[in-house]
Amino acid sequence: MITERDQIWQSIKGSEKLYEIYGYYPTLHDANITNFDIRFESKEIILAFEYADGVEKKQEPDEYDGYTQIILCWCDVIEAKLRLYANEIYQYEFHRRDHLIDTRFSHSYGVDGYILAQGIDLISVAPSLRDTMKDDYLHTPNFTFAP
Repeated sequence: MITERDQIWQSIKGSEKLYEIYGYYPTLHDANITNFDIRFESKEIILAFEYADGVEKKQEPDEYDGYTQIILCWCDVIEAKLRLYANEIYQYEFHRRDHLIDTRFSHSYGVDGYILAQGIDLISVAPSLRDTMKDDYLHTPNFTFAP
């Protein structure tokens, strides 16, 4: 049985690349948000995640090896309320609310809140930069406000 979360991931253009890398759609558990971009005029929220899953190393390492930088854009945002206690994601849930996608972030020590939007786009998936980042950069999200 396919979950609602997976159905929504499947509706995100380009998300098959994430499935290819992990063998499932990412949980984003313990991901770090490194960039947080709000574009009020176009009603977009863009989040960049550095995500590492506990996948076992493959015999033949590939460019990702279970560590990725994922950039998602919530498009035509209707409403959002996010609180950043820290920049880690503890858990998220996707739900359909009529024709909208309701993304809920649950925190234990990190991001809390929700984004209600018409859709979500996968902007990019790339090998993680976490090994090249200073620790304070990895744990402090950059914030951009664009009118």
